[in-house]
Amino acid sequence: MRVAVLMKPTDIPGGHIVQFKNTVSELRRLGVDVDTPQEAAFDPRDYDLVHVFWTDLSTMRRVRQARKPVVVSTIYQSKDYLYGLDGIVRGVPRLRRKISASISAIKRGMREKTVDDAERILMPITERRFLFEAADLLLPNSHTEGRRVIDELGVSTPWVVVRNGFDQTIFHPPEENVSRSGVLLVARLEPRKNQMGLIRALRGTGIHLTMTGYSHPHHPEYLNKCLKAGGDNVTYIAARDSQEIAGLYQKARVHALPSWFETTGLASLEAAACGCAIVTTRRGDAEEYFGSHAHYCDPSDQRSIREAVEAAYEQGADQETQRYVASRYTWTRVAEQTLAVYKGLLAV
Repeated sequence: MRVAVLMKPTDIPGGHIVQFKNTVSELRRLGVDVDTPQEAAFDPRDYDLVHVFWTDLSTMRRVRQARKPVVVSTIYQSKDYLYGLDGIVRGVPRLRRKISASISAIKRGMREKTVDDAERILMPITERRFLFEAADLLLPNSHTEGRRVIDELGVSTPWVVVRNGFDQTIFHPPEENVSRSGVLLVARLEPRKNQMGLIRALRGTGIHLTMTGYSHPHHPEYLNKCLKAGGDNVTYIAARDSQEIAGLYQKARVHALPSWFETTGLASLEAAACGCAIVTTRRGDAEEYFGSHAHYCDPSDQRSIREAVEAAYEQGADQETQRYVASRYTWTRVAEQTLAVYKGLLAV
């Protein structure tokens, strides 16, 4: 079996890149002949199947014309969260069945924004709708994500859930007992991840916050704003290596990710695997992953964030949650599920 896995180059680091790289690596370990070709030199006729993480519509058209089976990892976030950020219009109707309805809803919501902002939101949604519809099968990371694709974009393509994972060789509890303290937030630095909301929620609690992550290229000043707002209670560490980040998880008492939206929150999985108590957002799909093994918060409510963090902090290191995620969410299992999907599609 020869498989092409496509991901457009991007200057935005994040979980989508982690999922792409680890899926490819683990599929190769399972013996699959996986190629990650550049779109310009890509000929779908050279492959048995094409797996798309992100590509343009012209490339997808070539795949369809070559009559090759194609699956798409959706990694689809609702755009509703945008209406809760920085005073942008609230109460906009949820995106529904048809893409025309989606466009109308977003136009109404963008009246106080610029045309460029509206186009930046609209174009990826429109492209994804057609990309998803052109696939033979979609691979959302959760049932709630799969239903969101159908409900918000009106896509009719069938789908099968393939969960996200973490690297057990890197992310695991410390080998010796350590004194854990403070709250850690590992995430790209941007308003969606809501570092500012966490900083404000922790004021007066005496709980120190450590942050690490790449600055989002669209929000270059966000880190400085967060550090100014946090003062002495916030430390930023420019950790870039996974081993270094694992070391931070292993020393933190709580990992908090009060994002405006998360499909999974890979950092939450990694932190849980390292033994942190977990705080995560109610918006998105995290609850389908963690169930009762996490503390949940409303990212728009500082009191909700503070209470979730304080409850998790009192709980402390969480071996039960560590065992829970280790038994369910690894990149090896992701690759095994993905390979089963490939075989099923090729057998049709």
